[in-house]
Order: sequence, then C-alpha cells, then structure tokens
Amino acid sequence: MAACPGNGIGWRVVSQTQTEVRTVHAGLIGSGIQRSRTPAMHVEEARCNGIECRYDLIDLDVLGVGADALPGLIRQAQEDGFAGLNITHPCKQAATHEVDELSEHAEALGAINTIVFRDGRRIGHNTDWWGFASGFRRGLLGAHVGNVVLIGAGGAGVAVAHALATLGAQTIRVFDIDPQRTARLVAQLAPHHAACRFEAGEDMARHRLGKERAAGGDEGDRSRLKGRQSEAHLQHQWQQEGD
Repeated sequence: MAACPGNGIGWRVVSQTQTEVRTVHAGLIGSGIQRSRTPAMHVEEARCNGIECRYDLIDLDVLGVGADALPGLIRQAQEDGFAGLNITHPCKQAATHEVDELSEHAEALGAINTIVFRDGRRIGHNTDWWGFASGFRRGLLGAHVGNVVLIGAGGAGVAVAHALATLGAQTIRVFDIDPQRTARLVAQLAPHHAACRFEAGEDMARHRLGKERAAGGDEGDRSRLKGRQSEAHLQHQWQQEGD
C-alpha cells in the first residue's frame, strides 16, 4: 500500500485491490455568501486530484449572527474535523485574532482569507495578493511596474499594493476618497517593503485641473472642471462598489 500525495489538502491510499479516496471537509465563513462559487470550485478541484470534498457555506446572514460569532464558528469547525476554512467579508481582519500563527504575507496584510487546521493548531494565510500577482504575471508579462497609481485603499487595495510591491514596484501612489484609509495603507505596508516607496496621492481631479491652469489660460476651465467633477463622482461610485 502506498500513499500518493495530492495537492496539499489530502491524499489517496492505493493498493493493488482498491483505491480509497480521502474525504476532506472545508467551508466558507462570511456574510451573504449563498451565491458563492467557492464550493463548486473546491469540489471540482478536489475531484480532479482524487479527493472527495465536502464544502459548507457558513453564512452569518442565514445564521442570524454577526462577526462577533466568528470565534465560536471557527472553534466548532475545528472540533467537527474540518481541514480548514475560507474567510470572507466581514471577517477577514477579525479572523487574524483567532489563529495561532500567521503566514508572512498574512501578517503584512493584517487580514486572512484561509485558515488551515493542522496538528491542533490554526494557521492563517492570505491568498488575495497572490491571486492578483499570479494573474498579473500571466496577463501582463513584461509590463513595467516601477511607478504605479493605485485607486482605492480598502481591503482589496491593500492586497493589490502588497502584490505590486512584491512584483518590484518602486513607487506606489495611492488615491482614495478617505485620506485616513490611505494613510493606514501606507503605514501598514511600508515597513514590509523597504525597496518600495508608498505615497498618499491628492485629489486626482483637482490635481489635474491645477496642472491645466498652470499650463495656460482660463478658457475652457469651467467645462474641464465640470468634467473632472464627473470623473471624481464616478471614481467615488467605483470605489464603493469595489470595497
């Protein structure tokens, strides 16, 4: 009888007479997740690797509880023999306080989307940044990332900024409608990326209009201002939807 390694989730035990498929139990904790495609994705990936996966949705809305129920939900999953959990909104930051160990990237980002239960311990990981970095490498191979403008400093923005700095960005200028959120991103990531300079950008529309005024003439300024205000409004809507 020989053990055939799988993808890190489980393994198949193979003999000359039979193949025993290991069953892995995992789940997702979050709010409003009934339409999530995560269960189907994990079940299919497990099947392709010879693993039978049970994947549960642990929806705070369905349970009628808030993020304060997170410690009990994680504890129950561990006691029930889950191999691990995925974590999504609004629990990614709170979950960092419910694990025994954080990966290097999870510590830098201050949020986790994955908990692995191993030998009685809980290990927190963040793969959000890796997803962006991997897609960037595949889709924009050879693109120069020396100087970057990042719009949005929410949870996704922090992960993208971390990914870009990891990919070699030298300067990342961050724009957000909330200056405090921008300041938090800079303060959070700067200590982890000595080779990258993080800067808080000013209002994009006002900044561009000021440059145009300095470049010459008042003619057309009113129409340009109106256009910039519309642009700023759209940026505001986009950021709200993205976060």
